[in-house]
Amino acid sequence: MRNLAHLAGRLYNTPLLIHPDKAEVIERVFAAKLGADLALPLSADIEKPTPEAVAYAAPRYADKPYIVTEGQVAVIPVMGSLVQRAGGLDAMSGLTGYNRIERLFRQAQADRDVRGVLLEMDSPGGEGSGLFDLADLLARAEKPTWAAVNEMAYSAGYAIAVATQRIAVTRTAGVGSVGVIALHMDQSERDAKEGRRYTAIYAGARKNDFSSHEPLSSDARGVLQASIDRMYALFVDHVAAARKLSADAVRATEAGLFDGQLAVEVGFADAVQPFNDTLQELEQHVAGTRMSFSTQGIAARHIGAHSMNESQNPAAGGETANTGFSQADLDRARAEGHAAGIKAGTESERARITGIYGHAEADGRRAMADKCVGMGLSVEQAGELLAAAPKEAAPQAAANPFAAAMSAIGNPATSGVEAAASDKPDEAALAAQVLAAFRQ
Repeated sequence: MRNLAHLAGRLYNTPLLIHPDKAEVIERVFAAKLGADLALPLSADIEKPTPEAVAYAAPRYADKPYIVTEGQVAVIPVMGSLVQRAGGLDAMSGLTGYNRIERLFRQAQADRDVRGVLLEMDSPGGEGSGLFDLADLLARAEKPTWAAVNEMAYSAGYAIAVATQRIAVTRTAGVGSVGVIALHMDQSERDAKEGRRYTAIYAGARKNDFSSHEPLSSDARGVLQASIDRMYALFVDHVAAARKLSADAVRATEAGLFDGQLAVEVGFADAVQPFNDTLQELEQHVAGTRMSFSTQGIAARHIGAHSMNESQNPAAGGETANTGFSQADLDRARAEGHAAGIKAGTESERARITGIYGHAEADGRRAMADKCVGMGLSVEQAGELLAAAPKEAAPQAAANPFAAAMSAIGNPATSGVEAAASDKPDEAALAAQVLAAFRQ
């Protein structure tokens, strides 16, 4: 049996990267148990995956701790609320430990029967502790690692998803909630009604800041807010770097939620498609990926998901199978795919920037157009912002020293100076006058 006291420290007075609605549900369940003075049994860490991907499991890999498909893709579920280590609340709210995800992921990376990893995401988020260490591990994956959001990847869940090389969402799936929240439980009024009075004896001014038996002081609130702000900055930078967005663009989402196609439009996902389509696409991708284990992760970031889709699945461990392609053919195809991808991306970005600056609403709003380009907005999104923005004051034309000099001299043929008999100005004298006026 395990007492609830240690669980309170994971729910209250600590930054959480979780959807607010889910945090409220967990808090209500916890408060109900706390009020009944019940203890919860210690749940064993989950080793086997949930049934979500069982239909794709290959019987020959039945002994694995995760689903492995015939196409040699390991499916690792990232489900429920996320914590550093899963514990006694599993049965009530469905927790998944970062340590479990890490263990399964490391095993899949070392598994010669696994050529790619698909994270099946359905999480509202969770704890900040341990999250970014796991994300760093995922970002360093040696094997192609994708995320299939089916049906949510919010907050901490999204921090995990963006660490992968590609994010696909179903039509109804949601991502985002790039924000941080913390809860403080003040049960002082309840204590008073029940005739309980708690006196804290402590040393160190901050030691009793977050006691649940007292209202939250302004100093304690400031300390907690500073902690949240630091975690938020870390989260924003993580998403911005992973999705190649500016930090300002990520902050501008204000922890909003984006589902389906909207997630793609704001740059938070790469494709909208069913889970099984994403799985099949990854299987095809790894079937065309023939390289040593040490270089696979680096090259996979540059190879198109559809490259070499027609080739058969190679033997495990990167050995050449009877596909009709030589290694030189595969290397050439990868190089061509890489070059085509760079060209397409460059042309797409050039078209986006040109479209924003050339938009009808950009006239007189150059500063706002600059911001729209920097935020990575589409032409349509930029057009809406530009239309709503006031026009900028027209800048005054800069003085032209040469024009001013010529104006000061006047027309040499009609000025007070007498013209030569030939009606042509003295060119040497004119040049001297222009130079003298220009230098004034």
